[in-house]
Amino acid sequence: MLIFGPVPSRRLGQSLGVNHIPPKTCSYACVYCQLGKTYPMEIKRKRFYSPEEIDRELTEKLQRLKETGEPVDWVTFVPDGEPTLDVNLKEEIMKTKAHGLKTAVISNASLMSMEEVQEALMQADWVSMKVDAGNDPMWRKVNRPYGSLRFDGMIQGIIDFSKRYQGILVTESMVIKGANDSESEIDDIARVLSEIRPKKSYFMVPIRPPAENWVERPDVRTLRHALRIVQNRCEHEIACITGDESEERFYVTDAIANDILSITSVHPVRETVIRLLLEQKHADFSLIDDLVAQKKLLAFSYEGKTFYRRNLA
Repeated sequence: MLIFGPVPSRRLGQSLGVNHIPPKTCSYACVYCQLGKTYPMEIKRKRFYSPEEIDRELTEKLQRLKETGEPVDWVTFVPDGEPTLDVNLKEEIMKTKAHGLKTAVISNASLMSMEEVQEALMQADWVSMKVDAGNDPMWRKVNRPYGSLRFDGMIQGIIDFSKRYQGILVTESMVIKGANDSESEIDDIARVLSEIRPKKSYFMVPIRPPAENWVERPDVRTLRHALRIVQNRCEHEIACITGDESEERFYVTDAIANDILSITSVHPVRETVIRLLLEQKHADFSLIDDLVAQKKLLAFSYEGKTFYRRNLA
């Protein structure tokens, strides 16, 4: 399934997701990735699925949602990998907008030095860029980019894009304890953000099981100090997201097993949320136990909570 959700987004309300990249095909191997370790790493843009196939699934999904009265605030390109690796992204965004829907793209920004990537993203109404580091060494430690990528070229590409883009540009920065949460590292991030000048910058912490076991969220005092540093340097709006997503607005059909697999392929879900979804459809938790036994679903523990994620292998 290339279309999933809607799922509750902490920035975009009820978001209908487009999963148009094969599992974990990405230009980064971020230490905090909620989908596990990256394979294969890639920077060459390719054709993965046809725009017609994506649009057909989207049309069918929208019809079902209309029949049930389920709201959709945004259609978001947020796949298993990096969305800008899709050479058809521009056409896919334009086909989505033809439905009269607002479109968003959540990118790691790694390919922003490419003019064709910038042109594709120009079509979207809302674009998010990852800025987890303000210097090359920390970028390579936290995001672990494909070897030939260059930090300065990426940042300059984001800056150039921000000057031309007519939609809403935001940035996301994941703050990790003992890595990029020091005063000097946060100051470097703030410097870069002040040059990019997005509409809004979100600072986040790991809330789902990360790729590397050592990844933890910083304490509240450290995070507050980091935000003060950024606010003192930047003129645009700064927000911090540290809580869990809503437990009420995940959308599932009677084909609940397929829906859970689709959602968890890009969005690991807490056990408490899974139980609520099952309760809505009068299904037993044995359904989840069966998916785990079949190795279609994996269980993880993080910060005392149990999460389920589709087995992308």
